[in-house]
Amino acid sequence: MLFQVSPSTNLSRVKPSFDRDMPSDNIIKDLVTSNDITISASNEYGKFTADYPWMKDVQGTQLLEPYKMTELTLSGSYTLTDDTKYILVISGIDDETYKYTQYFNEEKVYITLKQVGKYDVSLHVFGGGGYLATYNTRFICKYVKREIRSLTISDREAVLDAMATLWKYSQGDGVNLFGPKYSSIDTLATAYSYFTSDVVCDSYQGPGFLSHYLALGVSFEAAIRAVDPSVTLPYWTTPSKESLCVEIISLRSRLIMSAIF
Repeated sequence: MLFQVSPSTNLSRVKPSFDRDMPSDNIIKDLVTSNDITISASNEYGKFTADYPWMKDVQGTQLLEPYKMTELTLSGSYTLTDDTKYILVISGIDDETYKYTQYFNEEKVYITLKQVGKYDVSLHVFGGGGYLATYNTRFICKYVKREIRSLTISDREAVLDAMATLWKYSQGDGVNLFGPKYSSIDTLATAYSYFTSDVVCDSYQGPGFLSHYLALGVSFEAAIRAVDPSVTLPYWTTPSKESLCVEIISLRSRLIMSAIF
């Protein structure tokens, strides 16, 4: 299931008969801009505000994370009337077989995407007894890495539970349970030991260092995501030598001495 609509007290479905009013491509009379209406996406971490070039191709592009409930908030001149109704159509670009339609008459709606990729988005606006306009934009669904200490409790526990699974199941059992991208911790440790012991691999003494550990990290993340597709391997921002010494000496390391461990 690519999409999941989460029940909410502020999400109301328009009667199914409203479907007959869906505008076809040849009768869309007004393509409005983000000055007239805006769709803003946010989740438990807030709204993603980083300014990446790949988010500038389509006006109003929003970043969503897979398997996270996302709140879509509408604003602008087309959202001010009490009788305004909306049809939200989300269509997969990378896989054109996926299409999702949601009817609502509030200024917020909740959705959950379950596959990374790009999506074309059309918001059809109705009011005053008829069709008013359409706003087109794009959603990009990507995993987002975060510093481990900034994770919510539920996200942190999900990551740690997925990691623990690599110790629990052997390679054969894990592949049978979770698929071919699973790697047990023994398999990963064996690969690490094998390549670091071979000077030809250059995993410590030269330019091969970065690529070796990048590949190991990618394999580890693929393994935990095979167990739980909602997780992302977090990173840890290493403090400076001076501040690290202070943390260790004072026994106040927010990571090691916290309730996480």
